Amino acid sequence: MNCLIVDDNPIARTTLAQLTTHIKNLEVAGLCADAFEAYATLKEKAIDLMLLDIEMKGMTGIELAKNLGNQAPVIIFITSKTEYAVEAFELKVADYIVKPVMPARFIQAIERAQEILASK
Repeated sequence: MNCLIVDDNPIARTTLAQLTTHIKNLEVAGLCADAFEAYATLKEKAIDLMLLDIEMKGMTGIELAKNLGNQAPVIIFITSKTEYAVEAFELKVADYIVKPVMPARFIQAIERAQEILASK
């Protein structure tokens, strides 16, 4: 499963990339600092899963998800804010994790994403 990590915080990107190393069959295909970079990467690479921050400059993660529509990979929002959860789940995302990301919670979200991908 190819994964794209999108977060404007370099420490968050590194932390998420490190967490992915503990998941079998999960490969990080790219690290993006904003939604525009992610959009360009999605045009170039086949991505199954996107770990997506919400509050980023220029375009939010929610705006990116809306713009991608049915072309979006499975999305797990990872953010420090709780107030976007309802809107996020209306976009049919796999999960919504509030930072700081705990490893057990991360694994649970990845397993949910894997189930969604297996059902497609």
